[in-house]
Amino acid sequence: MTSHLTTFTVLNPDIAPQTMAKLLRLHDPDQGVVVCHPVPPGARANHLAHDVLHALGKRPWASGWPRAQAAVEKDIRRWLDAERISDLLLVRADLFAPDALERIATLAGSSGTRTWLIFDSARQRRAANDALDAIPKTRVEITSRVEAERTTAQLPSEPWPSPSLWLARAAAAMTFTPEAFQDLDTHIWKAHSAAERWLVRHKTLAPDRLGRFLEAITRAPDGRHRYARVIGANSALLVSGLAAEVHDLTTPPRPTVSTPTPEQDAVIRCHSNPAAAALYALAILTDLDDTTLSGLSLDQIGANSGGVSLGGYVLRGAAAAALRAHYALMTGGRMDPLTNRLFTPSQIRAHKGPWGTGPPANGGAIEVRLARLDDSIDITHPQPQLDPKFKPPAPGVRREAGLIVRLLGLTPTRALTLRGLTEDEEKATRRLAAVDAVRLYDGRVYATETLRFSYYLSNTTRYLVERGGRWA
Repeated sequence: MTSHLTTFTVLNPDIAPQTMAKLLRLHDPDQGVVVCHPVPPGARANHLAHDVLHALGKRPWASGWPRAQAAVEKDIRRWLDAERISDLLLVRADLFAPDALERIATLAGSSGTRTWLIFDSARQRRAANDALDAIPKTRVEITSRVEAERTTAQLPSEPWPSPSLWLARAAAAMTFTPEAFQDLDTHIWKAHSAAERWLVRHKTLAPDRLGRFLEAITRAPDGRHRYARVIGANSALLVSGLAAEVHDLTTPPRPTVSTPTPEQDAVIRCHSNPAAAALYALAILTDLDDTTLSGLSLDQIGANSGGVSLGGYVLRGAAAAALRAHYALMTGGRMDPLTNRLFTPSQIRAHKGPWGTGPPANGGAIEVRLARLDDSIDITHPQPQLDPKFKPPAPGVRREAGLIVRLLGLTPTRALTLRGLTEDEEKATRRLAAVDAVRLYDGRVYATETLRFSYYLSNTTRYLVERGGRWA
């Protein structure tokens, strides 16, 4: 049975056209009100459920239109939750049997939505009151919905102390508990993998394009996670033969608010499939391309007082509802928001429209400096060309990055002779030796396990098992 708090009946015998028009004008999903004007029931048992989907804006020709009764009802609940619907009005409820009305009212009640059943017949209204244990009302009483969601986005905090930008992963392994380290390690690895895929797709690196990608891919509510993602992206650049510095500016810009027009709103809501709706919304309302979206994880979706935040944007209206529905669907299958991508490769491939047609996000949150090194760790890795507008990183970063690339290109047992090092490389060697990244022996410099571990050249699980005593 439905709750007394969520199911009401209203009698409007021989409803006048002006009264019907007034009821239909209440329909406003952005304000949490959906008005369903069902057609007479047909042979299918789930006819009323499909009518409710229509009222929510879904259309059969768009992606994900469900057919089975269970799938239809699951979609109704998902979208009532995602759209934050507070009131569902069913006009001409007397056209349907009490059991069909009860199923819809129960679905609505489980999503915290009040159901208003508008009857023409007093007899059928009384029957529905008895069957549904509903509360009779003389009129529909809609109160304006005020969505008060806590803003979870925070400014990045100061990173943990680390003598070297390049060794933060190894420093984390020595500083944190195994659980905290695994958490940070996942953030580092996800950013590393995303940046690696992005570099393969771009033959030329422009400052604004790379900066925009890094700004989106490294966003995280927690400052340590943000810093870990920056380290992971830096590592992918280093593997490609690029010395990188990424600076957070002191006054990051506000997120770009993107609200769909009524026409865009309607098209977004046509999709019953949450992934299709979310991808369509992101394609038309943001400048995020498919490569960037493939690198984002579910934990980077954030609640915002005005909607849903992602990649430097605050999305409102149907776009926010689509992202909420997609997040609920993905995490409802027991998927870890951190370790799983925001969108699967198959979901991204299924989107046929152009990417990034929306306005660009506010820039200026980070500054990226790059310089080409003489080599990359993997000689088969594509090495994109640098835009001449890039500024070179600090000399110390270039020296250290160059030496790290040379050392990691060797087998663990091989080394560089001290006599063969330049004066700059000798300075970098002293710096790296001070943090146990390299060791000196018999006139040679070797890469330690710490250095190799910090660049994903050893297995994390095996490393933790072998070093288990260190965590005791």
